[in-house]
Amino acid sequence: MAISATSSSLSVLFSTLCIIDLFGVFPIVALPRAIIGCGWLGIPLALCIFGVQVYTAILLGRCWLIAEQLNPEIAHKSRYPYAAIAEMTFGEGASIMVTYLLDLTVFGGGIPNLLVASQNLQMLGLKASQWNFDFSFCYWMLILGLVLCPIMWLGSPKDMKWVALTSVGTVLSVSVLTWTSLLTAEPIVSPHIPGPSWEAFCIAYGILAFQFDIHPVILTVQVDMAEKKKLGHAILGAFSVTGSLFLVTCLIAFFRFGDRVRYNLLQGLPPSGALLADELLVTVQICLSMVVSGTALFQDVEHKLGVPKEFTWKRCVVRSSLVLLAVLLGETVPRFDLVMGLIGGALTGPLMFILPPLFYARLRAMQPQPVMVAVGSTTFRGLRSNLATILDIHTSVDGLEDLRSRALSADNYGTFVNSTTTSPHNRDEIFDSPRAHLLQNASYFRDRVLSLVSVDNYDAIGPMRFWEKLFTACLVFAGVVTTVLSTFYTLRGTIEYATFVPPCIVNVTVASRAVIDNAF
Repeated sequence: MAISATSSSLSVLFSTLCIIDLFGVFPIVALPRAIIGCGWLGIPLALCIFGVQVYTAILLGRCWLIAEQLNPEIAHKSRYPYAAIAEMTFGEGASIMVTYLLDLTVFGGGIPNLLVASQNLQMLGLKASQWNFDFSFCYWMLILGLVLCPIMWLGSPKDMKWVALTSVGTVLSVSVLTWTSLLTAEPIVSPHIPGPSWEAFCIAYGILAFQFDIHPVILTVQVDMAEKKKLGHAILGAFSVTGSLFLVTCLIAFFRFGDRVRYNLLQGLPPSGALLADELLVTVQICLSMVVSGTALFQDVEHKLGVPKEFTWKRCVVRSSLVLLAVLLGETVPRFDLVMGLIGGALTGPLMFILPPLFYARLRAMQPQPVMVAVGSTTFRGLRSNLATILDIHTSVDGLEDLRSRALSADNYGTFVNSTTTSPHNRDEIFDSPRAHLLQNASYFRDRVLSLVSVDNYDAIGPMRFWEKLFTACLVFAGVVTTVLSTFYTLRGTIEYATFVPPCIVNVTVASRAVIDNAF
């Protein structure tokens, strides 16, 4: 994963850092409570969702490569790649739907970011001043919005390498400080672990989908990569790093505190130097994460408004307006985890579960059918017959044109032009050789393993096989069911909670007091 020599493009390393930055600190400080609420099935549920997210994110990467092969002009639509794939596969209507989903998801995702960051600043001021400096998070949110505006004026992820590098360092520091705070706090004697329930599963799914969903931005990262076909390596590396940090945090909280932990894990812990530093770094990282995650939304809106790609005052106005609108909406929300669950269940479900498999299946069907090329008559194991070669067996997208040109230049004996001529008798010996069978099996196994994480090393020419269609149908069905259930339970929780706790826009004092009460 060496850094690319092309400074204007992302290497695999920086692509991985960008994805880790997108995950941010939420899986460490805001996800464990939802997983613990699922009881002993929480960790298996998280691992299952991780697997699906990795798979469908890689499918999106494959979709972009296939789309570029079928229509190279799609590269000119790099400011809105997800919508461009939707338009290519299912028409303009699908593109419009995807655009709205993406914009709502990215825009809505900034609201819990602002809530958590501002609430951390309120608690940080109280703890650092011995409860003398009580400045409401409602006002901190306004200040954060103004501070973030100039940083948001940066371009695409390739212009934000320093942001990603700083953010990932902050994530690692937050993990260590959080573990320290959890291990030094007084544990609960015989912590209570709740039993599994459908409601807990659905709410946890929504929060999981929200915190680990990279689908709205992953194609923007791939477009900026120097080696687009290595997107799968960056995805797997980022999930491995952040997933490991989350699992360690979750297990510590699970065995020491049970369901007594808060949705913001840092709340409820006794004040300490490590905790104060942790809260400050969490706030910094959340702000940095918003810079990268907002690029997909910003670029789409700027494209619709005719804002040029180059830095101009128009970009500053558009992006600042969107940030301040997010602040205004944040003042109307009573609790950040309710927003996470709602966005994760209602919006990211289709972007993660449903659309990537459908787009991939459609693009596979749009590809040219396997090409049969006659290679003349030859003798194979004593039988002389006319043979043909299928060019789509165990080959990558990048190698397709090479195989096609080589097969079209074959002579009457099935050998390639400019290659060493082999007699039919010698070819029989080669095909019957045990070494040849061993090499063929080893090559097939290698291709199968690589296809799990690669966006181009896979059998992807022509329509999907039956088992692929069946798996796609099951995945889409599961996505629809979980999206409906998660949205239902989250909406019900939102209505119940909002009845008792007013947001900032209704009563600043009561909203601030609710944050303090929930922290202890």
